[in-house]
Amino acid sequence: MFFLNNDVPLTMVRGAMMALAPKARASMSQYSEPPRNDWEVMNKLTWQCCRRAEKKYVVAAGGTKTFVSNELFHTNREYNSVNSHINLAAGTIGSGWGDNEYAYNDSEYDDIVVGSDRWNQIYYGPYLYCHVIFDRAEFDAIHRDLYLSIGQPVPDRADVTESIDEPPRSRGRTKIGDGLIELAVRNEFLLRIKAGDRLQDKREATIAEAIEWAEARFERQMHRSTIQRYLAPVFDAHK
Repeated sequence: MFFLNNDVPLTMVRGAMMALAPKARASMSQYSEPPRNDWEVMNKLTWQCCRRAEKKYVVAAGGTKTFVSNELFHTNREYNSVNSHINLAAGTIGSGWGDNEYAYNDSEYDDIVVGSDRWNQIYYGPYLYCHVIFDRAEFDAIHRDLYLSIGQPVPDRADVTESIDEPPRSRGRTKIGDGLIELAVRNEFLLRIKAGDRLQDKREATIAEAIEWAEARFERQMHRSTIQRYLAPVFDAHK
């Protein structure tokens, strides 16, 4: 999927929230049920961003944008990365659990398993597995407010939402997307390890898989050395 300069995919919103999570966690310590780790903080902040944003869309394969409702982002478990419709790590429509309340209201589909590929095709139609994106200017404002709300200095805009397709403005080696692709790759494979996959025991295969995952998601060539650098902290933390 190709994203325009004024688009911020949901996966990148989540990456930006991961960067904010360690700072925000302290402000949540007085909650009746405080978060247990930075991952839960990241998920909670991402769901909040999704609901606060007014300009949010789903992008079809041809690039057509369609507004989406806040209903897609409703959850009673904000510390979890998945709701009925969306998995934040995937950032696409229909990647969630599929246990939505409308599943049982039409006897015509009683024999179709809720959450199955067939059910998703019926329920989401042409928007199944399409990416959710946000308006860049609006996300910048929300991101800024989140930093201010916890008494933290606001980072430069380029640190969190620079376009992955914008050319470097200074000489020397620049990270692709100012680190957002790095965050996306690292978060994806950290989540896989947390889910029980011992990726650290098969490094070469994991690097190859990460290259394929990043190239498919961001539609640009990824070099082995770059992905290896992205994953180094993941491997080091789970030896």
